[in-house]
Amino acid sequence: NRKKVLYAASYLGGRASQWFEPYLDLLENQSPSCLINNWDRFKQKLFTLFGDPNEASTYIAQFRTLQLRINWNNSNKKADSTPSTSKNEDASKYKKKFPAKPFTPSASTLAPRLRKPTEIASVLNKEGKLNSEEKARREREGLC
Repeated sequence: NRKKVLYAASYLGGRASQWFEPYLDLLENQSPSCLINNWDRFKQKLFTLFGDPNEASTYIAQFRTLQLRINWNNSNKKADSTPSTSKNEDASKYKKKFPAKPFTPSASTLAPRLRKPTEIASVLNKEGKLNSEEKARREREGLC
């Protein structure tokens, strides 16, 4: 198991390599539960942290990398725990609970161009200026 973990870890790059680096300090540890000696645990952690490129897993991976580098003792148990659900699992639970319904536009959601033109819009041309009929009316009535 240890050889498999170290062999796989030798191919890690970027953030995954940075995450694994502090575990190299545990080479003396012979405990089967230690990540460096447990292939299944290593695979599970690697997939949890880097297998799904959503924001939550990215944040967790960065946090755990920093946590291990500074030897943050208060949260050792938390560092090895995994969130019970991912964003994708939360989203699918939500979708099951609230299935999508076809959208039927209401009067308040319709675009303004689909509404009945207002009185002002009826006297304006495409450029937003008074049309010739309205100009003539205003001149006749002495409004200009």
